[in-house]
Amino acid sequence: MSSEDRSLRGPLSRTAETDVSHLLEERAEDLYERAPCGYLSTRWDGVIIKINGTLLDWLGYTRDELVGLRTFAELLNIGGRIYYETHLGPLLVMQGSAREIAVEMVRRDGTRMPALVNAVMITDDAGGRVIRTTVFDATTRRRYERELLTARQAAERSRGRVALLQQMVAELAAAPTSADLARILVRAARGAFNADGSLLWLREDSGDLVIFGEADGVVPEVLRRIPLDAKAPQADVVRTDDLLAMTADEAARDYPELAAGLERKGESFAFVPLSADGTVFGVLGCAFGAVDPLTRGDLALLRTLGHQAGQAVARARLYETERRLRRRAETLQRITAVLAELTDTETMIDAAVRELIGTPDADRVSFDRTASGRTAEASHPDHGAVLPLTAGKRHLGTLVVETDPPRRLDDAARLFLTQYAAQCAQALERARLAEESAESRRRRDFVAVLGRQMDEPSGLRGRAAVLARGTAPALAEWATVELLGEESTERVGVSGDVPENALTQEELATGGAVRAVADPDGGVTKVILRLRARGRTSGVLVLGLVPPRPLPDGWLGFLADVADVAGLALENGRLYDQERQNAHILQQGLLAGQAPRDPRLRVVTHYRPATDEAEVGGDWYDSFLIGTDTVAVVVGDVVGRGIRAASAMGQVRSAIRALAAAGHGPAALLTRLDRFVDRFEAGRMATVAYAELELATGRLVYACAGHLPPLLVDGDGGHRFLWGGRSAPLAAFAGLTDRGQDEVLLAPGCRLLLYTDGLVERRDRPLEHAMEQLAELVVARRRAPLDGLLPGLVNDLAGRHPDDVCLLGVAYGPEREFAREVPADVKQLAPLRNDFDGWLGGMPLSSTDRDAWLLVCSETVTNAIEHGYLGDGRGVVSVLARRVADALELIVRDRGTWREPVANPGRGRGLDLVKRLMDRVEIERLAGTTVTMSRRLNPRRAT
Repeated sequence: MSSEDRSLRGPLSRTAETDVSHLLEERAEDLYERAPCGYLSTRWDGVIIKINGTLLDWLGYTRDELVGLRTFAELLNIGGRIYYETHLGPLLVMQGSAREIAVEMVRRDGTRMPALVNAVMITDDAGGRVIRTTVFDATTRRRYERELLTARQAAERSRGRVALLQQMVAELAAAPTSADLARILVRAARGAFNADGSLLWLREDSGDLVIFGEADGVVPEVLRRIPLDAKAPQADVVRTDDLLAMTADEAARDYPELAAGLERKGESFAFVPLSADGTVFGVLGCAFGAVDPLTRGDLALLRTLGHQAGQAVARARLYETERRLRRRAETLQRITAVLAELTDTETMIDAAVRELIGTPDADRVSFDRTASGRTAEASHPDHGAVLPLTAGKRHLGTLVVETDPPRRLDDAARLFLTQYAAQCAQALERARLAEESAESRRRRDFVAVLGRQMDEPSGLRGRAAVLARGTAPALAEWATVELLGEESTERVGVSGDVPENALTQEELATGGAVRAVADPDGGVTKVILRLRARGRTSGVLVLGLVPPRPLPDGWLGFLADVADVAGLALENGRLYDQERQNAHILQQGLLAGQAPRDPRLRVVTHYRPATDEAEVGGDWYDSFLIGTDTVAVVVGDVVGRGIRAASAMGQVRSAIRALAAAGHGPAALLTRLDRFVDRFEAGRMATVAYAELELATGRLVYACAGHLPPLLVDGDGGHRFLWGGRSAPLAAFAGLTDRGQDEVLLAPGCRLLLYTDGLVERRDRPLEHAMEQLAELVVARRRAPLDGLLPGLVNDLAGRHPDDVCLLGVAYGPEREFAREVPADVKQLAPLRNDFDGWLGGMPLSSTDRDAWLLVCSETVTNAIEHGYLGDGRGVVSVLARRVADALELIVRDRGTWREPVANPGRGRGLDLVKRLMDRVEIERLAGTTVTMSRRLNPRRAT
């Protein structure tokens, strides 16, 4: 450039620079006022002192409304104010500045503006502090951030969905069963595609689509099973093998039958085929709350999911088929092994039902004994299976198999169940044959045992009782045996609650050996068995069935066997009774007759034959007068039983009577008896206790040839066994020597007891112990009537011991007082009367007076038994009779509670009769009842 130019340019340039500088100053102010960002300055307390127009325009305020009046914090929202006070203010104090603080400012109209704030604190020379703040509008940036966040979230959801689907594919590969696949698919559809609901249908062998897996709420019945020919989207998907998506309106229009069920599930639906290698195995249905929730990628992903799931279902079906076949084979092997170990039919049925319920082909199993296959199949026509159990032409029962939910079984399942039924039928037939054999054996054993039991008692009545007890309750609820007499029947055996009309005359007169009496409903009420043997009917056995019921198979033949055995046993019992009766008649004929009658003594005898023996025994007793003032008593025992022993006993008895007449005494009698017995074998080793009692003096001379010593008891309870005069049994040795004897003086009121070894000898206890017990009993009962004492001793000591027992009791001399204690039992009246009659014989009484006293005693004791103790036999009645001056006094006492007699026109006169017969009658009821009676003696009237 030339100097001229420069000279020309210099002044102009200076002018221009001046103008530009002026412009720049004006534009700097304008730049502040209209800058693209907001500016404001505030004092330290936050009051605005300066603000540019840009920020005023953004906020909608005027400068006058803010400067000097409002703080910066008041332009922020509530969260911003809190942040300003807690963070921004303290930050400015500590650092002096703050950058890019995100806040929301509130416009005048209340809307919010996102902003970024930079603030700096300035201190002037005077020490004042000013905060200058730059504000940037962040609306666009916020929008960008949101879009970026949305994209990032979408990417994360996509990654999560892909990961979920990958996990689902892995789970599908590991899932062994269709049920497991169903749970995985339903869960994956809801998680991966945000479905509000999902259902899975799998195809059965029949082709129908059946719902599997979990379901939200109640699934309508129309959706549970869908045939392939149904007008339904699931069926269309199976036929086309293509995904189908639709809205609820489209579903209602195209599939009206399923519209009601579908509308409850959402606003739109997607149905995905589960297919592999061209085969559709099922359909996955998803319901969405939105109308169009799926993108193209979602649909493609659903198709991929369907292919993966289809392959998994195909694999699971193969696994399930293999496992089902294996389980069926294992079930057949197991039931074969289980049934082979069992023999009881009921146990077999329980095992067959239990094993079958555990298989996939049966959810409920029942066994019907009576229904035929057709009957059971008619009651279950649509599902399950009916399995008749047959062996040959015999129908053993029916297994009814049901499935839950109901479904038709395929051919493989039916083949398995048929094989299972065949195994069960074979086992049941084997058990039936075994049970029939066992039942036949039990019946034979029962008949044999019953026969042996009936043979234990010897007599007819004992065997009849055993028959009744042996057949009820073993064969029936009650049983009775009716023995047939010439004109009537006698009930001798009863077991159970037998009715009065157990056997009517019409039933007795009609029918064969075994007759079943039926009720109108066809059940048997009782069975009547005629008991015959050797052409004779001994009785009738009646068996009662409660409630009435049909008889088991073969029972009539079994009962006929029972009748044959029982009839023979009863006939043998009848013959035994007849023989035993004859033997006892012979025995009684060989025993002594009437005992001597003398007021100075009383002789009582008792004989009990062996319990179950028909033969006569060798035990015997005898009592007779020698002259007019001596009584001989004897008890003996001949060795053995039967006719020979009875004959020997009769000869010994007769020989003793003959030898006693010579009057040489007991020792000489036994010495001569040795020589007599030595002549015949049956009499040897016989034992004898022989005594002679002088009535005037009470002198008793006795001797015992191998026999147990007599027992002597005085009136005060003193007692001893008479061990003197002992020697060996009769003809016990070849060299005969003289026998010894002994004597004792009896006081009035003494009792002497002679007895045989059957009373005290036992194998299980020493003889001395039994003899001590005998003495204790006799002493304790010394006030009991002699007639009642002897049977009581036999019952208490001998019991059912199978041996003959003979007792002979002697009460010597007139007792000063007649004192007796008898049990409160009317059966004791006869022994008491006999004893009292003997005591009255020593009183100066006529026969009429004796009869009167006997009557009075009987009446008062009877009243005590009936009214004091109600005849229960547990109390004791005391009787005391004595002579008081010229009168006879009788006192009867009981310890019971008096009960007034029941009104009876035919009774109640006994006390009046007593008062008429007695001179004085006094009754005292204190701690029992005491009746005191007396009557004057009249010796002139005695005979």
